[in-house]
Amino acid sequence: MPQARIATWLVWAFLLGAVAGGLGGPRVEVLRPLADLFVWLLRALALPIVAASMLMASASIAPAQLGRLGGWSVAAYVSASALATLIGAVIGSLVPVTAAPSLVPGAFSTVPQWTALLARWLPGADAWSVDLLILPVLVIAAVAGLLLPRRDDGAPPAVVRHASTFVRLLLWPVWWYAPVGVFALTALTFARPGVAAGPLAVALLTVYVAQALVFAGLLAALWVGRVPAWRFVADVREVLVTALATGSSAAVLPLELRVATERAGIRASTAAVTVPLGVSISKVGTAAYLGALAVWAGQVTGTPLSALASFQLIAVTMAAAIATPPISGGGLIMLGLVFQQAGLPLGLVGVIGGLPLLGKGNTPLNALGRLVCARLIDPRVAPLAVRHATLGP
Repeated sequence: MPQARIATWLVWAFLLGAVAGGLGGPRVEVLRPLADLFVWLLRALALPIVAASMLMASASIAPAQLGRLGGWSVAAYVSASALATLIGAVIGSLVPVTAAPSLVPGAFSTVPQWTALLARWLPGADAWSVDLLILPVLVIAAVAGLLLPRRDDGAPPAVVRHASTFVRLLLWPVWWYAPVGVFALTALTFARPGVAAGPLAVALLTVYVAQALVFAGLLAALWVGRVPAWRFVADVREVLVTALATGSSAAVLPLELRVATERAGIRASTAAVTVPLGVSISKVGTAAYLGALAVWAGQVTGTPLSALASFQLIAVTMAAAIATPPISGGGLIMLGLVFQQAGLPLGLVGVIGGLPLLGKGNTPLNALGRLVCARLIDPRVAPLAVRHATLGP
């Protein structure tokens, strides 16, 4: 299935599942094994994917780039992701949500009985459900990527290509099976008496309010940096439209590099480092999306979060946003990871994963965040570039 069509297929799966559940009632219980398998895929594959993605991101940073430009870039991207995650979580807590247990499509077995044989070789849900496991794994993967030896020409080590292939292989069953899983989960949900679409509409509103505030924050950052904000957005609109159409940061990277240098006022030497690095670790739209939905899900399911749990949730969400694979469908896996770490029902991921228009703003906002950060970083590293250019024999 082409990556650009994943979101469309998920929306159709959601709509058809809602109709099937409403008309079929208890008879749709026959779909439960299909829903079980999707939940198991989300649980078993999330951590390996996020670890490999973080390894790719850190291994892609050449040692020569870990100087002033790399330092400014990493600081800007991590700060932007943290603020976007916080904005999403705050909006999720402020938007009133009525608890709706009927939205949770029943209890699911850890591993379906009919996949027990497969589970002997592949890790089950419990193997990846330790709350404190995700952050150490991310740190270890990031450090390992930085310590890997580079080629003499400065190109990323071969492990980056292997890790990329590994991520795509793991995501392949999710891409192909996600519409089936979303259909089954949605049908089971809408077959339950008393289910209402109101909380789902609130989820949509929560995400877009959070992302609108992140967008406003990016404009404010441009204004503080004395860059004409709306003119900048207009100059990079080609990137934003392409990102909206493809849903993949990796697919828009070549265009983003060209627009950064030709229209956004970013020097080629800066863009060559900051933009590819940003594709790996900067996804402010996804951060807001994950933060808002995690808190929304906690309210919908009536799951109380202590202060410590809330802090941990924000930290895990920010880490998941940074490590989200820059390809279509990566956000769904990360949403499952965040829900798993927060103790939220993974079945809800399949229901909201196909909600029409939900998450459509992730990739364009991710691209805009990278370009804004690169534009604001460029003047700070320009004196270094000029100094190097004046040195000669």
